[in-house]
Amino acid sequence: MTRSPNSAPVATVDHIILLVPHVTLLNLPSWLTSSFTVLPGGRHADGLTENSLVLFRDGVYLELVAFMPSASPPGLQQHQQKERTSHRWGARKEGTIVDWAVTASSEGELNTVRDRVAEKNRAALGGGHGGYHLRYSDPIPGGRTKPDGTQVRWVLSNPVVTMSWLGGGGGDDDDGSGGKVTSGEGEAPFWCLDKTPREVRVPYKSTTDSGEEVARHPSGALGVAKVVITVRGGGAGHGGTDSKAEGTWRGLKEVYDGLYGVEGVEVEDSESGDGTGHGRWKAYQWPFTVPDEEIAGTVGKTAERVVVLRIVAGGDMDEAKEASQDVSVDIQLALFSDSRDGIVGGELGGEDGERIEFELVKV
Repeated sequence: MTRSPNSAPVATVDHIILLVPHVTLLNLPSWLTSSFTVLPGGRHADGLTENSLVLFRDGVYLELVAFMPSASPPGLQQHQQKERTSHRWGARKEGTIVDWAVTASSEGELNTVRDRVAEKNRAALGGGHGGYHLRYSDPIPGGRTKPDGTQVRWVLSNPVVTMSWLGGGGGDDDDGSGGKVTSGEGEAPFWCLDKTPREVRVPYKSTTDSGEEVARHPSGALGVAKVVITVRGGGAGHGGTDSKAEGTWRGLKEVYDGLYGVEGVEVEDSESGDGTGHGRWKAYQWPFTVPDEEIAGTVGKTAERVVVLRIVAGGDMDEAKEASQDVSVDIQLALFSDSRDGIVGGELGGEDGERIEFELVKV
């Protein structure tokens, strides 16, 4: 990840998280394995999760992650249940894309972008009508052990979200100013910064035992073309107020402006509504960088990589979240392919039979 010495640091897209049941991780469906080369990852340092990886030539990857059976069977003791529920993904829906990560070349760059996000987003709290405010935590050590015993180490910086119109009531989720504090729902990425060489964590230039490139895929997938984050709710719609929705819009846009170092461009996006005509929406987009600039430059001659943030007030969302005026988040992905346009998708073990689909964009 190199850049001009005169350019300001920005968040580089690192990986996308797909949460699956453990049984699915051990027996991946044919629609996935016939489209992508899947590599074993390893068990995370906390002992709660393990993963498999789909590596792309642009250095970005998909992480298929599952909670270990010891963290999820029926009849868990209360302290064991707390371990999973306190995890960032513990309550997320299996069989879906639940989160995504960005990275930087150094802790100095990370701190620069974190400070920029905080500066741009600070005004979202207060202002007379409340708002959505996000800051990033201090770095937290993390790691995993690869199947060959290799230790991989990194630090994480997670989003800490305050929604000041949601009364915290002095509980564990109260920030001291009457706002509810959460880790978010994936509407903004977390940071993953390597402490061991990145190629140890993401060996996308390596080959399999049979000599095949690990980042070559039957679908022709080269890398990430678009990350689309749809955020529904935020306190508007059925029983909410326009000012609360505006606070969510303003706060999230400021987060992304800080992450990518430029003002997001408002775009026409016919898919941003909720399909009922009841949800008001806005959509913005930002260009993003990837770890491997060589492949990015090749693809970039014919196509642009963008993050799209869709914010829908009210409309079709979970009733419990609507009642709490919280947000509901959906993450979608488009991939560049050197062979075809189309859709690759299927189920990944979710209880509701929900499908994950990846759009392929031929370049």
